[in-house]
Amino acid sequence: MAQLHPPAPGLRTKLFLAMVITFAILTLAIMGATRLSFQHGLAGYLAQVEQEQAHNFTHTLAAYYRVNGSWEPLVQNPRLWGRLQRMADGAPPAYPSEDAVLQDLIRRPGRLALLDETGHRLIGPPLPFPDEGKRYPVQVHGTTVGILYVMPSTHITDGLAQQFERQQERILGLIGLIALLVAAIASYLLANRLLGPLQALTGGTRALTTGDYSARVQLRTRDEFQALADDFNQLAATLEQNEAARRRWIADISHELRTPLSVLRGEMEALEDGIRTLDMQALQSLQAEAALLGKLVDDLYQLALCDVGSLDCHRETVDMTALLREIVAQHQTRFTQQRLTITQALLPAPAFVQADPTRLKQLLNNLLENTLRYTDPGGRLHVETRQKDRQLIITLDDTAPGVPADALPLLFEHLFRVEPSRSRRHGGAGLGLALCRRIVEGHGGRITAAPSPLGGLRISVCLPLTRP
Repeated sequence: MAQLHPPAPGLRTKLFLAMVITFAILTLAIMGATRLSFQHGLAGYLAQVEQEQAHNFTHTLAAYYRVNGSWEPLVQNPRLWGRLQRMADGAPPAYPSEDAVLQDLIRRPGRLALLDETGHRLIGPPLPFPDEGKRYPVQVHGTTVGILYVMPSTHITDGLAQQFERQQERILGLIGLIALLVAAIASYLLANRLLGPLQALTGGTRALTTGDYSARVQLRTRDEFQALADDFNQLAATLEQNEAARRRWIADISHELRTPLSVLRGEMEALEDGIRTLDMQALQSLQAEAALLGKLVDDLYQLALCDVGSLDCHRETVDMTALLREIVAQHQTRFTQQRLTITQALLPAPAFVQADPTRLKQLLNNLLENTLRYTDPGGRLHVETRQKDRQLIITLDDTAPGVPADALPLLFEHLFRVEPSRSRRHGGAGLGLALCRRIVEGHGGRITAAPSPLGGLRISVCLPLTRP
């Protein structure tokens, strides 16, 4: 039987509870510290008041001694002891104040005793054991004639502390409730503030997972969430561009494959219907279309390998000067047939690079093939190499026709052709230069296109040199 688990609390709830609990703990800690501080302060205050009142009473007792010359009348008349205490207190106020309450509690009967100068009790309750009371000397003309003994506070201090403690607890409790309420409201608002951008990013992410690459997140927080939103928008824009490129790529591939397949189908149907005879010319035409289709498929496969980083490269030290001479010599006959000439200005010394010779041959063949296809008869190709900053720069300049300036940055894109209306048999499928860029970049180099001083196109290839 499947067990049903309650849904886990969301991040908003967790953040809210974490902040409220933190505020509650801090509030309780502050209340506890305040209570302890109050109790300590109250005890000190009571001790100070008691000491002042005791000093005042010693002055009253000293005045009595000066008048009577001894303590004997006071010992014989216990009521006089009480009157002297009231004389020290002064007249009571019309309305009791906090100080009056404190003084009344301090001087509760049974806490004061009078001792002679030797410490023997004259009047008052017996001294406690152990002796923890305070002694205040009674002096007349600088001579100690008696001692006022104040017994340690028990009920008086405890009762006063309880009274003030209850009042303090009520005040602190009210402050604590208000603080918790304010903390809860602030925590809720802060949780919404912090998680609002996160919810927007979550919604945008879900939109991306459903294929809606036009989703964007608009935040105005100017913090890490804003940086994350900018990165998200950049990712969404990249995905949108990649999706559009993928759709164009599929459409262009379908269009490119349809042409040679249509020609093959048409020629085969003509042979089948007897419109054309099956002779050597028909076979050669079919073979040419099949070869064109095979080359297109092979170029697409090579580009796909480059895009996923799986293009096989068996690197070794290659002398580019010798390789260039070899490739130019191989194309010399075809250039002559097209009434094109090739001139060379190669480095006299070997120029070594660490590369796959098969891929380099493919690169150079594609570049020379591009000149053969597009250069007008009677033109020429100039091949030059030079060295700069441990880099080998190979430059191929051909004559007219040139390439429009706005088309130069697009020459190395997939399936791009300057003249889309030109027949694919003559103009190719727009994959050769794209493959050239992948090969060059795969060897740590770069390839660029620019107008040629000869009136046509200049292709520059830069490859890092290595030691032999």
